[in-house]
Amino acid sequence: FLHGHIMGGFRGRFDLDAPFRGTTEGRLEIEDLSIPPLKGLKTHILRASVFGEGQRLDVQRLDFTVDDSTYRLSGTVTPQKDAFDLDMALSAEKIDLNRLQEAFATGPEAQEEEPKRFFLPITGILAIDAEKILFDRYRLDEVSGKAVFYADRLEVEFQNATLCGIAVPAAVRYASGSLALEVRPA
Repeated sequence: FLHGHIMGGFRGRFDLDAPFRGTTEGRLEIEDLSIPPLKGLKTHILRASVFGEGQRLDVQRLDFTVDDSTYRLSGTVTPQKDAFDLDMALSAEKIDLNRLQEAFATGPEAQEEEPKRFFLPITGILAIDAEKILFDRYRLDEVSGKAVFYADRLEVEFQNATLCGIAVPAAVRYASGSLALEVRPA
């Protein structure tokens, strides 16, 4: 940690193989905390307020930057039998999927290995609101929608999004290595 402030007392136990056994207790307040880069991404927590009681983790506010983008995350995480259930909202000035993909991409030697299962079992909803989302050479503006995580698939629906000034509501579904895209220009 380079600098910042952490106050409060918090204890949490998270069992990835049996999420329902997880427990949280206490409150944690964070302000102006720089953390070491993760996969080359510069991350800074502007402010955070997290509260845990029993099995429920309440992220009352988490404002952070990744590279030059500012994000706000809030909501709850509740362990269920086989997954951590999300009911959260994410807002951002800019979500640069190119930069995230670059940071978490695997090299050719890793692609030869057998694909690994995602290590964090999650289900639930993440509401998304972004001024812009960058992907490849495309820029979507004024985006709002939600990502719904299931045990076996991910569905993302953008109720509002514009591309080159044209409304392009869209849905993306990913399951079992298959990707489906549905775009409905208006």
